[in-house]
Amino acid sequence: MDCGKVKICRVINLKQLITGIAVFLFGSLEYLLTRPADSTCMEKIVGWFRGSSSSVGIYGDMGGCVPEFAHPFSFAIITMALFPGSGRKTRGFICFFWLFIELFFEAGQRFGNEIASYIPSFCERIYILDNLKSYFVKGVYDPNDIFAIFLGIIAAYIIGELTSRSQSARDGIYVYT
Repeated sequence: MDCGKVKICRVINLKQLITGIAVFLFGSLEYLLTRPADSTCMEKIVGWFRGSSSSVGIYGDMGGCVPEFAHPFSFAIITMALFPGSGRKTRGFICFFWLFIELFFEAGQRFGNEIASYIPSFCERIYILDNLKSYFVKGVYDPNDIFAIFLGIIAAYIIGELTSRSQSARDGIYVYT
C-alpha cells in the first residue's frame, strides 16, 4: 500500500473500531442478561456472569432483535476499520460478506437439527465452536431477526461511508516506516 513519499500508513480507522466495539457490547448485553446460556456461543461467559440468577429483559419487546442488528453492524464496521484505505466497493463487499454469514446462521436455526447433523464432533473441542450444535438446535428462527440483520448491515454501510470520508490526522492508528 503506497501511502505517499513519507510512507505513513493508516492501519486502523479508530472511529469505526470504537463504534463497532461499542455496538457489539451493546448487543451482547442481551445474551448476558436475557438469553439461556446454552443457546449462545458464550455459554461459559453467560453462566459465569449471571450464575443462577434469572434473566433480565433490558431491551423490552425489541430485545430479541437487538443482537441481530448489533452483530452484523459491529462485525462489518470493525472489518472496515481494519481496511481504512478501502473504497466504496470494498466496504460494500464487507457488508455483503457479513450479511451472508449472519443470514446463514439465522436461517440455520430454521433447519437446526439438519444442520447440526453435519457439524463434525471435533468442533466440540474448539472453544468458539463447542456450542455450535446447540446454537442451531436450541436457537429460535424469527423472521424479525432477518429484518434486523438487514437493518444492521444497511446502517453499517452508511456509517462506514460517513466515517471513511471524514478522516483527519487524529482519526486513526498509524505505522511510520
